Amino acid sequence: MDISLYSDESIYSIYGRVAFYSGEFKKRIENLKSIIDYPFKSVKNPDGSSLNQKVDATYLLERHSSYPYYSQFMLNDEEREQMKKSFLEGSSLKIDHLTGHFKSKSNMRLCPLCLVQDSNTYGEPYWHRSHQLPGSIVCDIHNVLLLSECPKCSEPLTPSSYHLPLITPLFCSQGHCMKHVIPNADEDLLTLATNNRYLLESEEKIDLLKIREKMTTIFLGEGIINEKSYYRIQLNQKVNERFNDTFLNKLGSSKDIMRIHLFWKVRKDLDPLFYILLMIYFSGSVTKFLEQEFEYAPFGKGPWKCLNRVCRYYEKRVIKSIDISFIKGGRPWALFCCNECGCKYEWFSYDRIAFIIEPGPLWLSECEELLQNREVTFNEMEILFTQDFMKKMLEYRPISLEHFISKCFSKQTKEKYFDMFEQKE
Repeated sequence: MDISLYSDESIYSIYGRVAFYSGEFKKRIENLKSIIDYPFKSVKNPDGSSLNQKVDATYLLERHSSYPYYSQFMLNDEEREQMKKSFLEGSSLKIDHLTGHFKSKSNMRLCPLCLVQDSNTYGEPYWHRSHQLPGSIVCDIHNVLLLSECPKCSEPLTPSSYHLPLITPLFCSQGHCMKHVIPNADEDLLTLATNNRYLLESEEKIDLLKIREKMTTIFLGEGIINEKSYYRIQLNQKVNERFNDTFLNKLGSSKDIMRIHLFWKVRKDLDPLFYILLMIYFSGSVTKFLEQEFEYAPFGKGPWKCLNRVCRYYEKRVIKSIDISFIKGGRPWALFCCNECGCKYEWFSYDRIAFIIEPGPLWLSECEELLQNREVTFNEMEILFTQDFMKKMLEYRPISLEHFISKCFSKQTKEKYFDMFEQKE
């Protein structure tokens, strides 16, 4: 009996139907050559129409396995080809390596609404490869939870004790119907399933190196320069607030896969979910992340303001460039300098206040002039030059006691500066 191949059908499903229709249940097929020797009548489109397509091992790998999804996370085309070759020429290719889980042994999943739709369109249901991707626990088309066990008796759809591929069941062994619809209320689960399908079906491969470069830029903006940076803990907390333990447990994962320090570990050991969930967190979706440009700007985009109150460019954005470095723990630090007045100030990222470290000649000359002017009080000078700087000024600019008293607006001001005046006397 000839059979047709269906849209988004997994190789596991094809194997299951071949075994069912041929009656060869005792023989486990372990490579692609075994299945392409079987006569396929046609390849079906989603609407049920036939597609004129030659079925070979490459076609099965690219259209009916999870290979396209995992190949997205290879560094280059050479790695992808090596991966493809290992599957096409492998003599011990196992079915579960091509169903959607290269490493996972979890049960196959089905959508109860796809079950009905496929039965009406093709006359029989089948396992969808997009439903077997890591993290996909809802159907991205119908937005309902996927079933991996009987909703009534909890019997697994694909028992681990059964080593042969199974056809998609309409009922469990106890006779319970699989047409049990559970609507999904978690938007992130739908977003993840939608992005998984995009990565599975996209003809254009993503550039993993560019993704890592963008994430590096984002991490630098958060003060994270390596796996030991203190600020990675803060970013971990933000990410975990959205993708918490409950969410990750639903995916069959743990919070360990989302640890930011893993970014600096061996690349090939990273779970694809690490990249996908971070792209969703930063941009809302994989496609938006790929389109978005990220600039390392822990202090915002320039030009930056001059903070010298006696400069004519005070509060105006005249500083066109800054020097950025990192202090212990990966915290960004920057030096700002106004070319007009020569005032230099430093700013630590995440702090609200900048600190003047070199006042500049204009600042000093104006402060000296106002210090000698008895009509200008210390209170007024503090507004322009800060209290700390005024105390330093009095350390090396002698004034008389009479002059000192004339500049004190209140008793509190006298008490604030008088100790320093006495020390100079």
